[in-house]
Amino acid sequence: MADEARTKSAERYLRYALFAGIGLGAVLRFVSLAGKSLWVDELLTIVNAHLGEPGIFSYVLHNLQGPAVSLFIHFWARLGTTETLLRLPFAVVGVLAIPAMYALAREMSDGWTSLHTAFLLALSPVHIWYSQEVRGYAFVVLFSILSTCFFFKWVRKGNRSDIALYAVSVFAGLVSNLSMAFVVGAHLVFLIVRRRQARIALWWAVAVCLVLVAFSPWVGEIVARVQPQRVVGGDTGPPLIGGASLSAMAVPYAFFTFGAGYTFGPSPRDLQVDRRGSIRRNLPAIVFAAFALGVPLLVGLAAAAGGDKDVFTLLLACLIVPALAVAIVSAGTRRPAGIRDAARHGHRETYGDALRRSCSAPRRTRRPVACQLLRKPALRQGRPEGGGEGHRAGLP
Repeated sequence: MADEARTKSAERYLRYALFAGIGLGAVLRFVSLAGKSLWVDELLTIVNAHLGEPGIFSYVLHNLQGPAVSLFIHFWARLGTTETLLRLPFAVVGVLAIPAMYALAREMSDGWTSLHTAFLLALSPVHIWYSQEVRGYAFVVLFSILSTCFFFKWVRKGNRSDIALYAVSVFAGLVSNLSMAFVVGAHLVFLIVRRRQARIALWWAVAVCLVLVAFSPWVGEIVARVQPQRVVGGDTGPPLIGGASLSAMAVPYAFFTFGAGYTFGPSPRDLQVDRRGSIRRNLPAIVFAAFALGVPLLVGLAAAAGGDKDVFTLLLACLIVPALAVAIVSAGTRRPAGIRDAARHGHRETYGDALRRSCSAPRRTRRPVACQLLRKPALRQGRPEGGGEGHRAGLP
């Protein structure tokens, strides 16, 4: 009887602590939503939403930059287009990710570990950052957590409702951001490594196939449009290629910002201008972040490795597969050149001619969003009024 009372008391305390963590996360995400002006990527989302224009659903089928997000913004913006109002839904989605993370951790571990996991997400500077942007990242994080939770429950319990909810979460993640595919890849690696029973793997494959059928309108668009070797789509003359997408500092800097955010330690601009000097000057901050993030990560993985093999394998797959996939894709492509790249390599006329030809295409053809953005006075100077993420992160 006493044990039961203690258990109920502990569960009640966990529940109150979780509510406190959600409240803290909400405060951190809702504060200063209008503190920075909309930056260029947010403007891309808004342009793709075609505010006030008819036929939004035909535009959505040609949108690879989070079609569901642009569709939502198309209708949400009818309430207003201030920074606060536009960013509010993304902050709400960011808050919803906190209890979702708790639910995922609770499937894998005990209540206290789950609570700590939820608080880590609530306080994560990177998650707070992207919960205040009019982009699909907050949505894809939420659906990545939910899909992994339903996937793990399906593997453990085999309830068909879980695999159905998994398929819904994966589809919602894909139409929010294509990087959701990397999370599905991690789930596939888990099934291969752990060699689950045939029934589990078969139903997972069926669920993924159904998702691909639902996502098929965008698959054709991906094949037709994803041409990283060119600056703009269509026949616009010789391609103009900018710098490589992947650099040697990309992966370690990604882990650093994951643990410390963008306002602590070296900025991307520092690393571009004076890599060795910026590392030397910020060495105490780098060492601190490495210990603050790396030690708990290694201890946690070691504890998982000594316990539940399924938990350890899934955590490791979700850590390695998406990062490796991004690195492979980035290493095989080069970023499209911008105006500065064109000027640097003496291709101003080629780039300008290509852009003009593309921008003069009929309205409903696939022309770059840059054509519409270049008409905005705030962007003719190179960045949105009041700065933007490039400005905030110290990029030139």
